[in-house]
Formats: sequence, C-alpha cells, structure tokens
Amino acid sequence: LGTWWTDTAARRLLDMSFAHHFVDATVVLLIPKPTATEKLFSWTRFLDPFDSTLWYMLIGGLLFNAILSFGFQVLSNSTLRNTFEQFCRERDSNGANQLLSEFGNHLYVSFGHFTAAGDGFEPRSNFARVHTLTWAFLVVIVMASYTANLATFLISENTATNDLNTIDQMRAAKKPVCVYSTSAGGMRMLAEFPDLNVVESYPADMPALMRNKTCVGAAMS
Repeated sequence: LGTWWTDTAARRLLDMSFAHHFVDATVVLLIPKPTATEKLFSWTRFLDPFDSTLWYMLIGGLLFNAILSFGFQVLSNSTLRNTFEQFCRERDSNGANQLLSEFGNHLYVSFGHFTAAGDGFEPRSNFARVHTLTWAFLVVIVMASYTANLATFLISENTATNDLNTIDQMRAAKKPVCVYSTSAGGMRMLAEFPDLNVVESYPADMPALMRNKTCVGAAMS
C-alpha cells in the first residue's frame, strides 16, 4: 500500500525519491452532520440574552435611579420640597398622592431611557446633571450589550452543533464508536484508548450505523 501510494511515475519525473516507504495510519474521526432542533415558542425568549441575576440588578438599578432623580428633584424644586416637608410633618393624603405621582413620573422616565420613550429628566442642579449623564452612559452600555448578546443568541440558536466532537468526549460519555479494528488506524485506536466503547464494523457500514444511532462517530484511517 505504501509503495502504491507514494511511488508514482509522475513523482519520479519530479526527481522525488521514496526510498523508505510508509503507511499513513492517521486516524480520522467522523461524526454525523448536526441537525438544528426546532424550539418551542416562548413569550420570555427576549429575556434569554441576560441571566436572571443581571435582570434583577437592572430592575434594582431602575428603582435606585428613580429614587435618586426624585430626591434631586425634591431638593431643587421649592414647591415639591415644601410638599415633602409638609407630608413629613402632617402625613396628609394629598401630599402623599402628589409625591407618589412625582415618583411614578421619575420611575417612568428612568425606564423610558431603555426604550427611547418619554421626554427624559430635566436636571436643575449640578449633582442631578452628573447623575443623569452617568445613567445615560450606563443605559448605552446595557443596550449595546443586550443587542450583541441577542444577535449571538439568535445565531447560535439556529446553528446546529454536536455535543460530542472528540474522542475524549466520547470516552467520557461512554458512547459507542465504530472502529475497523483490523486496519492500522483501528489497531492504533484500540491500543491508545482501551476504555473506548468500540463497535467493530467495516467502513462501508459505518455511515448507516451512525444514521441509526448505533455509533456516535466513526474512527477511520
């Protein structure tokens, strides 16, 4: 086999000499072509780009940002500050309703930054302006990360992949591998991986064995 494969007339004309013939016993691992699995529709699919911990942090950040912006508004607006002081003294329902309404507006604007909705904050003090710029920068980073993760998620979701791609993975999973044990490569596989779950078969039968799930892969040489 080595002479037939390496020593040819065409190669001799190129002054190529093969004084020592060889047999290529390189093992090639074949695996079935992966097929994409259709996933069921889910209303929560839009949440998949971020894990649950990050979503909780974002919700907490929205609330914290609304509280900060509401506090800056109370400090910079004399009318609202007077209403807040009066509510602290008298606990009247009218003041509570006004403060809750104002806080709800800040919560709406804080959430609206993520969806480009609302008119945005109107900071009056320097601290409020710094806070608004910091929050806007954070929103840009979060939205860019979400968009990138969403694109990666959609691409990977529709890309078919195999869970077992190497001999080591197949050995660890104890999955059967088709091997032609009488070939040079097959004998090498049996010698190097004695714990491999081997299904002895001829090369011509290996594609059918992989199609009917008898083997997860085929080692050929």
